[in-house]
Amino acid sequence: MDWNKVGAIGSFGSFILAGVLFAVQIWPYPQWKAEHSQQAQQAQTAKVQQGITQPTANTVAKSVVVFLIISLLLSAISIHGAWRKPRAAAEDAKKNSWPLNIKSAKYGVGGNRYKDVTALVRAPIKNNKLHLLVSNNTLLGGADPFYGEVKHLLVQYSLGNGPIVEVIRREQDYLELPEGNEPTQPQDDPLCKALKEIAEEDAQNTQERVRKIGQRVEFHFAPGLDPYIEIFIELLNASVFQVVTYGEVEGHTMYGGQQLPTKPQVFDSTGPPGPTCLSLKHGESGTMRIKQFVSAGVAERMWNDRFRNIAVDMSLVRVAFKMLLADVPQKFTLPGPRITIDEAADAKGNELNVEILAPLDGAEVGLRRKVKGSVRHPNSKVQVLVHAANDMWYLQGQPQVDGSTWNVECWFGNINSGAGEDYQVIAIADGNIKDKFLPRLPEVGTKSNVIKVRRTLVG
Repeated sequence: MDWNKVGAIGSFGSFILAGVLFAVQIWPYPQWKAEHSQQAQQAQTAKVQQGITQPTANTVAKSVVVFLIISLLLSAISIHGAWRKPRAAAEDAKKNSWPLNIKSAKYGVGGNRYKDVTALVRAPIKNNKLHLLVSNNTLLGGADPFYGEVKHLLVQYSLGNGPIVEVIRREQDYLELPEGNEPTQPQDDPLCKALKEIAEEDAQNTQERVRKIGQRVEFHFAPGLDPYIEIFIELLNASVFQVVTYGEVEGHTMYGGQQLPTKPQVFDSTGPPGPTCLSLKHGESGTMRIKQFVSAGVAERMWNDRFRNIAVDMSLVRVAFKMLLADVPQKFTLPGPRITIDEAADAKGNELNVEILAPLDGAEVGLRRKVKGSVRHPNSKVQVLVHAANDMWYLQGQPQVDGSTWNVECWFGNINSGAGEDYQVIAIADGNIKDKFLPRLPEVGTKSNVIKVRRTLVG
């Protein structure tokens, strides 16, 4: 309600009624009484005898009192309206001046790798507002204890005696508090209580409501690089809370009944470098990457046993999450997957395991041509087959493997036939093919890309 308008209307109404009162009741009354008192008394006596009544002086006085009371009430409304505005403004100012309390602030990369920066975050607060650039300079004086890793700032704060709110900002982002969308004081109305009950029920089932909606597995094993298994897990947050992980992992991966010594690491969809946080609001989806580094010996054993369906078991691994925007941030964990190296090879794609590099697809060749390629695993046995016009695949000689590259001389027809015809070439790693020629490709090993070439008339 606009109390300024109420005050104005009250003042104007009071003025009009006072004027009417003065013109109609107060001003003519003394004159009327002085000039006609005797005639009025006689006329009044006659009318009373005839059953007709007229206003007496007492009746007029009562009317004056009524109008004065109404005028007084309107004046009171006007005064109240004038008084209400500064009072409401004062209440609003008080509401907006609740103190900003920084409960804790830490800066780091996740897990136990944080620096306490609570005092440095509190320092720039002015008028219960905070505006801060999240960087090494503002929080650590230019130092960088986690060099080469993406860091984030985790702050817990409250407004006055309100609930604790947790916010996250990545390195080079700005932190502005208060954000304006948090509750500034406890709410006691029935609707808020009902919503709180829903939130509490949701909190008990958050682990089930953060759902895995997709998964992809890769096995990285190449000369000169540290081997690792990488798992891409697509998560959907169907809870009412914002959930976040800082890369905190519990438990170890098992392979073949043995525990792998190195703990898995959690990255977001853009990492590396360094474990970074994954934050999902209600209804959002995002990708969490789990990397399991292994030794070269274990990786070689995994590769050689990939068709034996030995599981890389992460069911004992737990990735810790937090629920934000709750009265008290709560933790829950998600278990890791159970996969096989064969599944990882299929998901990664065969072209990265064994590949034909020369000749190029569509090239012209002679009777004989050296075919060159690459293989991810240097100890893999590579075999090359050529498909001729008679719809048969012919196994070529044994390729020479030098580290991650291989080459072999292939035949395209013979001296008497095959000129001007099209051929296909494929390489297969660890297929152990025994037959010299085949009507179709066997479903064994890891296959490369297929290239097509044409033999020229020149031998």
